Amino acid sequence: MPELLRTKLFVPRHRPGLVSRPRLTGRLNAGLNHKLTLIAAPAGFGKTTLLSGWIPESPRCVTWLSLDAGDNDPARFWVYVIASLQQVHADLGANALAQLQSPQPLALNAIVASLINDISAFPDSVATVLEDYHVIDAQPVHAALAYFIDHLPHNLHLTITTRVDPPLPLARLRARDQLTELRANDLRFTPDEAAVFLGATMQLNLSAEEVTALDTRTEGWIAGLQIAALSMQGRDDVSGFVRAFSGSHRHIVGYLAEEVLNQRPHGTLSFLLQTSILSRLCASLCDRVTGGSDGQEILEKLEQTNLFITALDDERVWYRYHPLFAEVLQARLRRTSPELAPELHRRAAVWHADQGMMHEAVRHALAGGDFDEGARLIEDLAGDMLRRGAGTSLASWLDALPADVVLARPRLCLARAWAIYLGPSLDMEDVEEWAQLAMDHGRATGDPDAALMGEVAALQAMIASTRGESARSRDLAYQALANLPTDSPWRSAVTFCLATAHIAAGDIEAAAHAFDEAIELSTLDGTHYVQLAAAAFRADLLVLQGRLGRARTLYEQVLSWENPDLPQKGAVMAHAGLANILCEQNQLEAALFHIRAGAVLIDQVGGAWSEHVLARVSARVQMAQGDWATAQKTLERSYHNGQRNQVSLVISQAAALRAVLCLTHNDLEAANRWAAESGLHADDAEADHPGWRELEYLALARVLDVQGNQRDALALLDRLLQSAEIEGRNGSAIAVLVLQALLLAARGVQPAALAQLQRALALAEPEGYVRVFIDEGDAMQALLTAYRSRPRTPAGGDPPVQRQLEAYADRLLAAFDRPREPQTPSSSLIEPLSEREREILQLIAEGLSNQEIADQLVIAHSTVKSHINAIYGKLGTHRRTQALVAAREMGLLD
Repeated sequence: MPELLRTKLFVPRHRPGLVSRPRLTGRLNAGLNHKLTLIAAPAGFGKTTLLSGWIPESPRCVTWLSLDAGDNDPARFWVYVIASLQQVHADLGANALAQLQSPQPLALNAIVASLINDISAFPDSVATVLEDYHVIDAQPVHAALAYFIDHLPHNLHLTITTRVDPPLPLARLRARDQLTELRANDLRFTPDEAAVFLGATMQLNLSAEEVTALDTRTEGWIAGLQIAALSMQGRDDVSGFVRAFSGSHRHIVGYLAEEVLNQRPHGTLSFLLQTSILSRLCASLCDRVTGGSDGQEILEKLEQTNLFITALDDERVWYRYHPLFAEVLQARLRRTSPELAPELHRRAAVWHADQGMMHEAVRHALAGGDFDEGARLIEDLAGDMLRRGAGTSLASWLDALPADVVLARPRLCLARAWAIYLGPSLDMEDVEEWAQLAMDHGRATGDPDAALMGEVAALQAMIASTRGESARSRDLAYQALANLPTDSPWRSAVTFCLATAHIAAGDIEAAAHAFDEAIELSTLDGTHYVQLAAAAFRADLLVLQGRLGRARTLYEQVLSWENPDLPQKGAVMAHAGLANILCEQNQLEAALFHIRAGAVLIDQVGGAWSEHVLARVSARVQMAQGDWATAQKTLERSYHNGQRNQVSLVISQAAALRAVLCLTHNDLEAANRWAAESGLHADDAEADHPGWRELEYLALARVLDVQGNQRDALALLDRLLQSAEIEGRNGSAIAVLVLQALLLAARGVQPAALAQLQRALALAEPEGYVRVFIDEGDAMQALLTAYRSRPRTPAGGDPPVQRQLEAYADRLLAAFDRPREPQTPSSSLIEPLSEREREILQLIAEGLSNQEIADQLVIAHSTVKSHINAIYGKLGTHRRTQALVAAREMGLLD
């Protein structure tokens, strides 16, 4: 966790002489008896100023947290919340803070619960202010804060300032009388307050009529009155100014702020314009940007003249401009001195880099066109961003660099390759080209960097693994391990590749061990995408081993690790895995939920293999629902997607599943054609350790049986069963035993068929398998009926076990006769979506980002976020994926 910026915790200083507002401070005091005070109003309504005047008189100790966009990271948000509370007592929230700073995955509700318990045990009453909550749009933060508010202890009060209503349980709090609200109409200056402000604070001698006119025309908007007052200072014809004063808030800002600026001394105006590019100001930063040495003096003078600047600490070290005023300054800078802005940004970048504030340094370097410095900084940050799964942000930085700058730096070439590999539009040839460029540049130095060569080999191993080239992936993985330092974070990715190669070789025990190691390494070094993918594959192994319960728990763990702002392919696989287990246990509607959630993620992350895994279970559910045509189309898409992305395993598995589908509907010609083109044979040595290709060999056994070659089919199944038993793959053994039982029954060898069926039942019963039996249709129903009617013999096994298996067979027989599950009726919305919200929901479904939606609808980015938060609240969801799934189930999307 980076070092905290202490200025975020400073309570804004209360300036003497500001307007006293007892009607509002009285409501703030009364609100302390409730859980939450919400101060919601647009910019310029004095939210912060009101609180800065109330806090010194508050009956409770008040802590402060000024939020910014970086606090959308849940861990950072709660670290800062705890840091604000620790202004009261240093040990408050210590246990929760330790969990947040641990490399282990976050369990937010548990961490928040720990914090709540600490606060409850604290002897004093405290109030905490969260300023500018409108900058938060991360649903995990909203969800955890809602949980925090729901369980808020009696000795803590929360105050939130925001420009838009947050997606928190406001209606419930309002209904329970646990919410105090101050809105724009409450915050507007009354005529009396306006008179005090213009006279006592701004030192203007105005008549009562002039005060009323200004208050009426600004509608009590405090920022508008302040700009008007600044514009009138030093004017001879104040009455004429008041008569001419009119316009909307936007026009007030645009016109009057210019009037204010025109009255500043030249040196002060130059300082304002040059420092307007900064989000926070301190003297040394301002001096670095302006080239001056009087930054502290100017900042204090600006504060004394009420010129839209706020001190963030009592020591007057850090300041910030009012956002509206900063926008006006930046617009004037672009208009009057466009050539100056790049140099200002470059100076700011150097200062921030010197202070270790690297992301701000990159932002300023790119904004200033200092691409060499930007490239150097990005090289330093790229590895950490990739490990966290922030490839999209990294790609946007690389896109901002000229192509020749990227090409000249092997590590940036490698970063570009990784960003493409991890991105939604995976192009294997593009990834390999950038990886090769990185290697060629590295070798061109004559003394290649071993770590760089190891990182390139690690990526190439991942590419080979994705393509199903297991032997090449294994060789590259060992090559990478030989070159990578022992503490390299890329070792987790390499270990993941070795695990997949072990599966291909049929060594399930080694694969499980390697996946466990990859999970441990990636958790420790923060390689988020490897962590999710390795855990999802490890759960897949548990399914192969027939341990559905443990697999389900691990898939759910993967989804709990998911960061909605950084979607990963591993989350798609977890949704697919859960859908497969739920389908197997005949919970088709629950399976469909995860299929839809995975489909939404696929649009963001891409990936031929993850898309195929999802398609595989989708087709299975579609077949279970009797929709053969849709299942065929699903597998067709997966097959062509595998071809397009050159992933051989996707191609071969999709083709095998299509062949099984053809057999189901007596298209023997298509099934025979697949068998002839597959290159598979019953006597293949690979069948002794089929690994990833087991699904294909099971399909071949079915085709051989239909072709009348039952002998080869049963011999192949015997080898597959022996392999499954040796490798401990009980899930595979169940599938093989079911097929063996059917083939033996078809040959009239009933005792042997029933024996194999009983073995399958014994393995399947503890984990609740259903579809592996009933998907076989009438033949399996007849065989189960025969099993139930057979005479019991002493050789049949332990009587209690026999009764248990017979009861299980009865449940399976009942499942054959059960009608298809009805569709869950769509839930009705408590509050309908507005026309604009429906429009934005449709654009989300089309995959547009928030900024792209804002551009298309010609509205502000913050307005889009506000609408999206409202959509989440009405749908009862917390992220895009959930919202789209819920919307489709409610029929709100085409």
